[in-house]
Amino acid sequence: AEAPRLGDPAPVLSAVKTGTVLDALSDEMAGIPLGIVIVLAGNPGVGKSTLALLVADGWASGGGRSSTIWTWEEDTGRILARAQRAGIANRDVRIFERWPLLRSVRPRELWVLDSVQRAEIPSVRSDLDSQAHAIEVAALMRQARSRGDVGAVLLLSHATKEGDVAGVNALKHDVDAVLILHRAMSGVYPGIPAGHVLQCEKNRFGPMFSLPVAWPMEMR
Repeated sequence: AEAPRLGDPAPVLSAVKTGTVLDALSDEMAGIPLGIVIVLAGNPGVGKSTLALLVADGWASGGGRSSTIWTWEEDTGRILARAQRAGIANRDVRIFERWPLLRSVRPRELWVLDSVQRAEIPSVRSDLDSQAHAIEVAALMRQARSRGDVGAVLLLSHATKEGDVAGVNALKHDVDAVLILHRAMSGVYPGIPAGHVLQCEKNRFGPMFSLPVAWPMEMR
C-alpha cells in the first residue's frame, strides 16, 4: 500500500521568525549540503518530531526533492493530524511506520528517522534503546549516504536531563552535525512565544550557532 502523504502541495510553513526552519538552518549550515547526516536531540516532549516535520516539509518543497519520515515513536495518524492542523499538505512527504526491505534510490530525498534509538531495521542487531543500536543505525545511514542512496539524513535522538545526546560522544563522532532542541527561559528571546532554542554542538560544514525557534500553536 502507498505510504500516507501530507496531501496536496502547499506553501512551506513559516516556523522561524526570519523565515522557514529549513531556510534558517540553511543559512547557518552552509545550505544543508547533500549527503549530510544530522542528529537532532532533545528531551522527550520538547518538539523534536514537530521540528523534523517542518524540516521535511521545507526540504520537499524544493524543486525535485522529497522527504520520507520513518516513525517508531508515534503513529502516522498523529503526525498527519498535526500537519493538517498547521496547514501542511505536501504530497512529497511520505510517512512509514515500518522500514521497507526494498527501497528505491532517491538521491535528492531527506530521510527522517524518529528515533535513532528505536529504529527497527532488520540489519541492525543491537537491542533497541541501547547505545550500540544508535551507533549501528548511524553507521547504516552513513553507508546509504556514501552510496548516494539518499540526499540527507535527520536522526532524532533523546537527550539526558543534562542535555547530552543519547549514545554520548560515540554518536556525535559518527555524524556530520549535532543539533540540540531545548526550551529557553521565558524572556530570553523576545517575540518567540514557544521559548525554544536550537543549539548546534557540531557542524562539519560550518560554525556553531544558537537559533530561536517558534511554531504555530496548532502544532504543539
